[in-house]
Amino acid sequence: MALTQITGTGIGSVDSLTPTTIYLGGSGSANALDDYEEGTFTPTLTGSSSNPSVTYSSQEGHYTKVGNIVNFMIRIHTSAYSGGSGNLYISGLPFASSASLDSYGGAVGLNYQFASNLNPMAWTIDEGGSFLTLWKNDNAANVVVTSDGAASLRIRLQGFYYT
Repeated sequence: MALTQITGTGIGSVDSLTPTTIYLGGSGSANALDDYEEGTFTPTLTGSSSNPSVTYSSQEGHYTKVGNIVNFMIRIHTSAYSGGSGNLYISGLPFASSASLDSYGGAVGLNYQFASNLNPMAWTIDEGGSFLTLWKNDNAANVVVTSDGAASLRIRLQGFYYT
């Protein structure tokens, strides 16, 4: 079977020697789309000082990594939750964030159900970090802490960060 180079004004071209490389906007390694990955991961609830004891009824993480950008979706449902101390984190991200880029994150597709009707409004990820910090929707911009958790905790969020 012969390999054929495909060119045009669309997304780029396929290298005839390595057909898995796609070039965007020209040829050469600077324009190569050679880092694409899809997968799953297991998000976990952790505390900055000590971890809560959690029984999960659903614990899902899906990601797509293109170059240095990781797009992700997280769904966590719990049936039991107790203890822990410090800030509440979502750990287990598939890649650490960039230590040199502002990779902070945001609030995309948030859906939370906590103990006292707490509605976090955003998440952040520290430079070089591998966990999300949740922030409360209050005028003081407080971080969600482990004592805000609940037995029937529900978290669904999506977003992206830089690696």
